[in-house]
Parts: sequence; structure tokens; C-alpha cells
Amino acid sequence: SYTKSRAENSTYDHDPLVNEYSNLDPKLSNVSGSAYSTERAGIGYNLRREELSLTAEVSYQIASLRNDQSFPSLKTMEKRFYNVLPTVTMKYEFSRQRKLMVLYRTSTNPPSISQLQDVIDNTNPILLRAGNPTLRQAYVHMLSGQYLAMDIERRSSFFLILTASCTHDYVGNSSWIADKDTLLPSGTRLNKGTRLTVPANLDGQWIMRPGLAFGFPVDAIKSHLSLNTSFAYTRKPGLVNGTMNVSNMYTLTQGLGLGSNIGEGVDFTMFYMANYNIFKNTLQPELDNKYFFHTASLKFDWIFWEGVAFRTTVTNTVNDGLSAGLNRNYTLCNVSLGKKLFQNNRGEIQLCVTDILNQNKSINRAVTEAYVEDMQNRVLGRYVVLMFTYTIR
Repeated sequence: SYTKSRAENSTYDHDPLVNEYSNLDPKLSNVSGSAYSTERAGIGYNLRREELSLTAEVSYQIASLRNDQSFPSLKTMEKRFYNVLPTVTMKYEFSRQRKLMVLYRTSTNPPSISQLQDVIDNTNPILLRAGNPTLRQAYVHMLSGQYLAMDIERRSSFFLILTASCTHDYVGNSSWIADKDTLLPSGTRLNKGTRLTVPANLDGQWIMRPGLAFGFPVDAIKSHLSLNTSFAYTRKPGLVNGTMNVSNMYTLTQGLGLGSNIGEGVDFTMFYMANYNIFKNTLQPELDNKYFFHTASLKFDWIFWEGVAFRTTVTNTVNDGLSAGLNRNYTLCNVSLGKKLFQNNRGEIQLCVTDILNQNKSINRAVTEAYVEDMQNRVLGRYVVLMFTYTIR
């Protein structure tokens, strides 16, 4: 395999003679390219029995990572990596309705061009970022297990799922907080309290996600009810002023869904999900926090007369535990009215109103080992669109 990438960052200072930002700043500009190639050879063994299927493979991989900088100066850096990559897949059928599947796999991930690019990004003047051309590829161990049990007569199902991964040479963050006004070797000035973050290879990154799901029919309302519960644990290492800091993220998710099977003309789906998050730091306990959000939604479709279709989707979202002003309770409602056309209803014309209540929001939380950042983006509010659809079969 062969992957090639190129990145160009150009930052311009103000030119008072022409009153434009036209003077290229070489300290904050960079043109770089990277190439990542792999060669792999392997051997595998496959065993099949009536109830068991087992495949074991092992391959040897040689990878080459080359990073070329063409501006503001010429630099070239190349590394080679040698890896043994085993994979084991097992499937065991206790019966036609009960199955167990286990997968162990290893893989490598190269750093991205933005992580390699040796230039400072000062878009946020108090949170500066820079690349690291000395990064190595990451080596990932991944284990997943899945147990499935189905009862065809009762139309019920049960899933038990577990996934876990461990990454060696994980590309994390190394942050340095200036304790006084500082001039970097590149010529960039850091004011006191400014944070500079650079990617670095670190060990000890873990992810574990167990979960289960259960579904069964509710004949009284001709619907199917599904319940799902999951837990996620993420351990992420990082460096703060040269000292190891480990962030631990615990997430508990509970979901509930109800889907209808009333008839061809009426269809609805109701869904609820609650998500509770706990974040803890070993080095910076002042960043420890908890936050909660839930989503409740209803989707309803109704074809009621001569191919006339009414559709609506209503979603309510609640955020709690975020920064002041971002704990919002808002509802997004979309409504459409359409008419089926042509033979076999292949065509449809629809009048759609999106965000009819004009409450749409975009709120996100970024949690790192160095800081917690809440973001709100401007999004398109209420609008109306006339749409024609034709399906080719």
C-alpha cells in the first residue's frame, strides 16, 4: 500500500501600504508532504468443524514513513518500521440461534500529515498547536467478542458485546504552559499562561466498551421494543510540562427504542438515549468534571390518501454540566408533506420545513488530558425546501 499527503499552511501579516494581509509570515507558514508505504507477507491457517470456525494468521510488515518539508526550509526525514501482525478469528455456533464470535487483530497507524507538519498554528492565541516530524507509527492491539442469542418463535434477540484496544506509541499530546513571556526558537512569542501543544508518542492508551442489547415484540401495539446498555472506559496519557498526566473517561449510556409494525401506511419509531460522563485527571484534578445529555426522538410517517404522505421528526436534546450558557434544552422539529407520483410510486414531490421551531443548536465538548473546551457553532436555522425524488429500480 502507498499513501501520499501534502499540507500547506500560509499565514499573512498586515501590509499597511496596501491595507491588506499580504505579507507572508515564514515563522507561521509551512509546506510539507508525507509518504507512507507498507509491504506485507503472511501465512494463515483455517480450521472448520460443524460448530467451529477458526482462522489464525500472522504477517510480517515493513513500513516506510517519509516526511519532506519544502518551505520555509528544505528538510527530509525518513523512518522504517518492522512489525509482526497476528490475527485470530473464532466463531462457535452452540445452535442455529446462539453464536459466539471472537476477534483479535493487530494493526499499525501512521501519524497524519497535520501531526507531522512542523509549524505553529496560532488560530487560538492562548492554545497554540504545532506538529512533530519525529513521530513514529502506532501499534494497536484490538480484541472484540460478540454473543448472539435469538428466539425465532418469540421474535426476541439478545446481544452481548465487548471491545477493547491497547495502543503502543499512541500519538498523544505534550503540552507546555509558559510561566512567563517566552520567545520560542522559531521566533514565535508565547505570553505568560499560553499553552503550546505538540503531538508525541506515548504508551498506556486503553479503550474498553462492554454493552448488551435486548429486543422483543409488544404485540398489543404491534411494535418491537429494544433496550441497550453500554459502558465505555478510555485511558489517555499525555504530558504536561514534561510530567505524565493520565485522563480517565467513564461513560454510561442507556437507550430505549420502540419501532412500529402497524401497516404499510403508518410507521413510527420512538427512541430515548441518556449519556452520563465522568472525567478524571491524575495530574490536574481541577479539570475533573461530570456532564450529562439526553436525546428523545419521534419519527412518524403516514401515507393517508392517494399517495399523499405526511412525515415528521421531533428530537429533544438536553445538556447539563457544561459551561455557563451552554446547558440548553432545545427541540428540533422537521415536517414534510409529499405526493407519490408515477407507476409504482417511483416519483415523489415534497415540501419540507426543517427546524420549524427555529431552535437548532450545535454544542460539543472536547475533553483532553490538558484542558476541557465547550464549543457552540452557528448552524442553519429554519428553512423550507421543495424537493423532487425519482427512484430507479
